[in-house]
Amino acid sequence: MRHIFFLIGIFCYPFLLQAQWYPVPMPDPSNFNSMMFTDSLHGYLAVGDGSLFESSDGGISWHQVLTGTTTPLADIYLPTVSTGYCVGNNGVIVKTTNGGNTWPLINSPTTDMLRGVFFLNPDTGFICGQSEEIYRTANGGTTWVQQNFGSYWLRHFSFPTQQIGFCCGDGMTLFKTTDGGLTWNQLSGGSGSNLTGVQFLTVDTGFVCGYNGYVAKSFDGGLTWQVLNTGTTAN
Repeated sequence: MRHIFFLIGIFCYPFLLQAQWYPVPMPDPSNFNSMMFTDSLHGYLAVGDGSLFESSDGGISWHQVLTGTTTPLADIYLPTVSTGYCVGNNGVIVKTTNGGNTWPLINSPTTDMLRGVFFLNPDTGFICGQSEEIYRTANGGTTWVQQNFGSYWLRHFSFPTQQIGFCCGDGMTLFKTTDGGLTWNQLSGGSGSNLTGVQFLTVDTGFVCGYNGYVAKSFDGGLTWQVLNTGTTAN
């Protein structure tokens, strides 16, 4: 039985907040690639063997939901409780419009590997992956427009606002948009190796992480980065 850890806060004293992690039972497929909860109870788990699981009790139990593919899935995002998207290998994109009950295949602009997905609203969103590809849709995935192309893999999005967003990937690759994803400009992601995650809390303050324990923080919207000590060399 596999486990995943959830964080809970316990107020031990009026001014002291302690955090505690505890394991909950999980399904046992090959590997878990992405998780998203739409509220404290309802969440989804994308799996590398093409499975998609849903929880309605805060992750205590999980059940598999129907998708239109058996292709490995890499990332999932739900802009609302009823609409969500999940991407994976070979350009696969599945979408739900009924709160996660079913996830049929939708049109994809590529057969390359997809690794990241983010939607600003049910209709406007982005996918990224192999060959530094970024695609944008404004009609819920019916059609896609290529925004970027290059040499590396892109893996993860973060949008602190509707207009400002970031996308990171291998080779310390980091792209930024200031016009809602219509155009993307390349920045430096620091001096580490491959980047696997980016998260901006505001338009100025954000973090990237990647291989060999690399974590860096920016205070100026990704122009410069301060490397942080993580105490690990794990990816």
